[in-house]
Amino acid sequence: MLATSSPDGVPDLGPKGSIFVADKDHLAYLERTHRDHLGNLRKNPHVAVMFYDRDAAIPMARFFGVAELLESGEERAALRSQVIHDELNKDPDDKAVIVKIRVDRIVMPRGTFTRA
Repeated sequence: MLATSSPDGVPDLGPKGSIFVADKDHLAYLERTHRDHLGNLRKNPHVAVMFYDRDAAIPMARFFGVAELLESGEERAALRSQVIHDELNKDPDDKAVIVKIRVDRIVMPRGTFTRA
């Protein structure tokens, strides 16, 4: 689940089926809907992501950070190549934006971890 907020503080929350770990400091996802989340991110890059899997060793984690929109270029292409095929198939014209999220804070049942 991804949470964004408009500049005047109106929240938006929704599922993103393509969120993945891009590297040790970043999450990323394919933003193909071009709707409220993307509009919010263009004006307010602060995001929260919630991961939940009751069968995982750590079943829940919340990630807080700042998003960067990648609309073209080599980095976008490299991250797009990591997106699951089911999501890529929903963007056959390659018009989606890659959203790269720098993770600044992680909150889990075992504690909170903040970027130094």
